Amino acid sequence: MRTFQKLAFAAFMLLPSCSFAQQTVHISGHVKFIDETMKMSVFRRNHFVKDTLAIANIDPVTQTYSFDVKFDKPGLATLNCGKWQDVNIWLEDEDLTIDFRGKDTAKVVIKNPPYVYIQGGKNNELMNLVNFDDWNYYQLMIDLAQKSNAVQLADESQKQAFSMQLYDANADNSERWTRYLVEHYADCSSVFVPVKRLSWKRDKALVDATLDRLATKSDLWAQMVGEYRAEKEAKVAKDASVAVGAVAPHIDMVTEQDQKVQFSDFKGKVTVVDFWASWCGPCRQEIPKMKDFYKKFDKKKVEFLSISIDKDKDKWLKAKNDEKMPWSQAWVKDGGIQAMDTYQFTGIPYIIVLDKDGKIFRKHVRGEAIREAVEEALKK
Repeated sequence: MRTFQKLAFAAFMLLPSCSFAQQTVHISGHVKFIDETMKMSVFRRNHFVKDTLAIANIDPVTQTYSFDVKFDKPGLATLNCGKWQDVNIWLEDEDLTIDFRGKDTAKVVIKNPPYVYIQGGKNNELMNLVNFDDWNYYQLMIDLAQKSNAVQLADESQKQAFSMQLYDANADNSERWTRYLVEHYADCSSVFVPVKRLSWKRDKALVDATLDRLATKSDLWAQMVGEYRAEKEAKVAKDASVAVGAVAPHIDMVTEQDQKVQFSDFKGKVTVVDFWASWCGPCRQEIPKMKDFYKKFDKKKVEFLSISIDKDKDKWLKAKNDEKMPWSQAWVKDGGIQAMDTYQFTGIPYIIVLDKDGKIFRKHVRGEAIREAVEEALKK
């Protein structure tokens, strides 16, 4: 067991013992546009696992829904309307009424659903403020993208730099709003949601003060806060294990013939590691560029390794054969759960460069940044 796992387990074992009594809230509402296949569902996510708590039909005559949702402890959940709209809700002691537009009736369907309002108590009023910030952030991203594309600049790199400045300003604004919510809604249990969005390091004083207050609510909350703190400390250790300069941690991966592959197999060479999947369009768009870089570098000094996170081995093999990548290939059998958890990424392609000692030299590189990272690693 790795050191950070031992620390997390030890911290968990020191938490106060508390059983979770099952609770129930009632959720109802109206859906404006429906079809015969639509259902309502409430689910929670535990990292990569989706746990469905309840499913309900929509009455085709009244276009309404109504159901009880049972859960074992308070917390964030998602209410889904027929796979067309989602809204994040807080499950604790408030019955909720939530209306949806439902199915998109536009001739051209654009993934930009309207804001959904929750009628409930104080905890879910805070969720409305959090959800509105998410919705508004997305609207501003669209608006800023359109405006930056309209700006005439000397070259594409300048336009990209200008766009990133606008996006960063949008993100900074959202962070300020999150801090405001945490500071002024600390009496709500649902403040746990914006607290989790704050930086564990930069906002530590505010986070600690809010968590301390939550822990006084009940034994259950004391346990939940303790678990969260243990989880965050474990994440700090995980981040350190994949920081630039750290030896690349082991993950379980195999070749097409089911032979084990290890990063240590490539020691002595600068190695470009590409986490990808057959279903990932941007991943496959990156491959031609990588082929160009592969041709450029000395095979005695530089190696490439593509690691597929496909759940289906046959789909990986087909994509691998279609792309005809002339370098080493590997596959993880769990759909990428271990790799994404170990290397702390949520999207692909995720490309890192290892130096000759098997240490992480650069992370999250794309395009020309791959070539630049390899050249710098070779100089090192």
